[in-house]
Amino acid sequence: MALGGSLPQINLGVQDFAALQRKLVICEQDITCMTSSKISKIEFRRYLSGALGSIAVAPIEKAEVIADSLQKQFEPNTDVENPRFSAHIQRKVQRFLDSPTCMDLEKKSPSEIQGFIKNLKPNKSPGIDLITNRILENLPTKFIIFIALLFNMLLENCYFPKSWRMAGVIPILKPNSDDSNPQNYRPISLLSSLSKAYECVILNRLNQHCLARNIIIPEQHGFVTKCSTITQLLRVTELVHTGFQNHQATGMLFVDIAKAFDKIWHDDLISKMMRLGFSDQILKIIHSYLNSREFRVRVENCLSSSRPVKSGIPQGSLLGPRLFNLYINDIPKVDNVHLAMYADYTAIISQHTYNFKIIERLQNYITRLQLWLVAWKIKVNASKSASLLFTKQRCIGNLPNIYIFDQPIPWVTEFKYLGFILDAKLNFSPTSVLHFKKRQE
Repeated sequence: MALGGSLPQINLGVQDFAALQRKLVICEQDITCMTSSKISKIEFRRYLSGALGSIAVAPIEKAEVIADSLQKQFEPNTDVENPRFSAHIQRKVQRFLDSPTCMDLEKKSPSEIQGFIKNLKPNKSPGIDLITNRILENLPTKFIIFIALLFNMLLENCYFPKSWRMAGVIPILKPNSDDSNPQNYRPISLLSSLSKAYECVILNRLNQHCLARNIIIPEQHGFVTKCSTITQLLRVTELVHTGFQNHQATGMLFVDIAKAFDKIWHDDLISKMMRLGFSDQILKIIHSYLNSREFRVRVENCLSSSRPVKSGIPQGSLLGPRLFNLYINDIPKVDNVHLAMYADYTAIISQHTYNFKIIERLQNYITRLQLWLVAWKIKVNASKSASLLFTKQRCIGNLPNIYIFDQPIPWVTEFKYLGFILDAKLNFSPTSVLHFKKRQE
């Protein structure tokens, strides 16, 4: 059966989605194969410390304790916000959602859908539905046509299925951490393969709009075509070397954003995308995609109860990196201060002959940046941030601290930025080069 040509008509509603998804399981043999596949097993201590001094011993108890901890992680920052501004944004977004939708998305052909599916990595672990990328790749033609009909129906209804908004979370212990503390486990989210194929359709449209309007700022090198950590490092080091040639010092402020991807405020993201001219249809699909998400934690073969995700973008998703870039794309920019960004890794740079002028410029920028951070509910870890002065001067004395939210940002003599250790003289020691090579491998 050919994949080209027009699609046959189908009279189905969104409520029929669950029945449609079940039909994608080809045969009992595929299910047996999937359920017997190896799922990563995490070594836990005999117990985990729960709330109010409780002890979790059984796998289901451990799953619930870790889910309790993660649920707090996926909630908006309320200690850094402007309540009046937040209420204004919520009203603005709700008015938009209640307004008529201008339908401008073209329907996708089965051949396009097949291309998106082939681009998915075949060896990725499946979501809770156990449908893998490999299963999708081996579906017969009639099922590809069926998926194309399904995706087009979802686009027309500006809808992202609720079952695809459920993530299975595998907890991984952070290095050198107390394994009895549930807060020391990093969540690895496993999403539905069908949802990722549908994300490809949406991402394709997002990228077309971003490229056509040149939306992403040039200071951002994360998740951008033809950009990488290397291109950003080259840009930063060239800037420092130019300063040395002009007998100028360079001050760099490395800002650590707390839980950057997990704390994105959904209504604000929609508001920002509205200002950037994205279509009504795309915006309402993204709202459906982010709204009412849930997760369940897996420990051994036990799953926790469902927990809500009230903020952030889905980890491991295809849309997540692009949505994050759009969220921070309006970061303030001023004269005499440069920005070097790679996703949430942000460096603020200023150059001058006199050190005090560098510090003055950086502090003035931070004062402006704070207003932006509060408005969009972004929290900064001052203790994990750092200041570094690149200079050829032999003796610079004690430098006054730069403050963010009344917290001092410490001065350091070297800092690991994007996997490369930068020192005050920009010497590129053998240790830093070796560390960078290992990271690239």
